[in-house]
Amino acid sequence: LQDLYNSGKKFNILFTYKLEKYNCVVIRAHPEIRNILITQRTIVVDKVLCPVYDRINLKHCQKCCQYGHRTKECKNDILLCSYCAETHSFLNCPNKSDTTKHVCINCKNNPTNQTFSSTHNSFSNDCPEYLRQKHIYISKVNYGGFTPPLTKL
Repeated sequence: LQDLYNSGKKFNILFTYKLEKYNCVVIRAHPEIRNILITQRTIVVDKVLCPVYDRINLKHCQKCCQYGHRTKECKNDILLCSYCAETHSFLNCPNKSDTTKHVCINCKNNPTNQTFSSTHNSFSNDCPEYLRQKHIYISKVNYGGFTPPLTKL
């Protein structure tokens, strides 16, 4: 890694955050450095072994639950619950705990594939539309010839 870094193939820290009891660091790396880190699956930082994985950050609106924009950019007038697709905030959803009443608005309204199950919430990592959007996102990233597997985050 040091040789790659010295040759001008850099990485930079974008931001840090805390997730439960862990400190997380998000970096942007040259494709060759990223591929080495992903292949190793871990890196030692300050004598601590840390997992390495790609961070996929899809634009997913919390107001209308659609992909391609964030809440502050939403042009839809109606607030949709990400749990049950009714017109209330997901924070106040009476069906939040009852997974049998979860409805994914993206799968429910999908005109191209009526075989999508909509019995999950709109922010589920198992959602077929999420996986489709993730595949589109990954296909646009320069991984330096390395194609990452489509695994759940």
